[in-house]
Amino acid sequence: MPGRDEGARCRTTPRLQPNMAETVVRWRKSSHSNHESNCVEMAELDQETVGFRDSKDRSGPVLTFGRAAVRAFVAGTARGEFAVE
Repeated sequence: MPGRDEGARCRTTPRLQPNMAETVVRWRKSSHSNHESNCVEMAELDQETVGFRDSKDRSGPVLTFGRAAVRAFVAGTARGEFAVE
């Protein structure tokens, strides 16, 4: 669309980034994972983006989210919004 800012993107929709596993970033697992391999890892990919990947498939795809979306998800989880009954 003419006049649309090409750099503006919605950061609340997850995007698969297949090559992010090769980018030099510091991936972390929860301290509650007891160092097992069946876990989700996260990394700060840049100032605006957080990535998540499967620790069993470190060269696989990475889901990316904006920081605000991650904060909202963590806060909702802490409030029990996603509890399974």
